[in-house]
Amino acid sequence: MQLMLLLAVAAMSIADCSQAWSALAPNYQRAAELSAILTNPDVIGSFGMTDPIDRIEYVRPDMYRVTAGRCYIEVVIVDRLGRQGIVGARQFEVRPSKKVCP
Repeated sequence: MQLMLLLAVAAMSIADCSQAWSALAPNYQRAAELSAILTNPDVIGSFGMTDPIDRIEYVRPDMYRVTAGRCYIEVVIVDRLGRQGIVGARQFEVRPSKKVCP
């Protein structure tokens, strides 16, 4: 009887773990966000070929400032809605603002 109870508890524990999200470690998540920013066609198109990106600054969670020359754009990382119950790394989109040239 005790063996059956132990097996039932173990099975419930395993089933409960399968619902957890498997997020990337923070340093890998940040690298994924930076890579997505640098390869986003709207970000690249904002500056064109004459003004290469000089700097990407982390402003706050899910927000970066991308600078090229004297101009910059704000980039927001937005969660992409996925299917419930799917595990894996965070799914997100890059949303750049309009270019500002002070």
